[in-house]
Amino acid sequence: MNEALVRFGNVESLIGRLGARFGRTLSLDGDVRGGRLITAWIRPNVWQEFLGNPITQFSSETGFIPFRADLGGTWGEINVGVSGQVNLNTTLFANASYQERFDGKGYAYNGKAGARVNW
Repeated sequence: MNEALVRFGNVESLIGRLGARFGRTLSLDGDVRGGRLITAWIRPNVWQEFLGNPITQFSSETGFIPFRADLGGTWGEINVGVSGQVNLNTTLFANASYQERFDGKGYAYNGKAGARVNW
């Protein structure tokens, strides 16, 4: 049985983001200063990866063969979410986002839900 060798190094990354957050907070009890609050938001972002070109090399009978991944480029993201206070110490939250590269070579979905408890 022949064994193959794989070589890879650290990936260098430099990412920039330009974005904004638009939100609205309402009181479930009619009092924004002391009542239970619910907040909804939308957050558009534009991301740019300036480096992100890792190389992985696989050994062969003729030497190492490099495989390159192009992780650089520009992509957009839209994130929406909501959080609401159950009581003074507990907040439930959920958000979802969609990302897509501007060159059409990739996209991603993401979602989170959970509870935050302060004590």
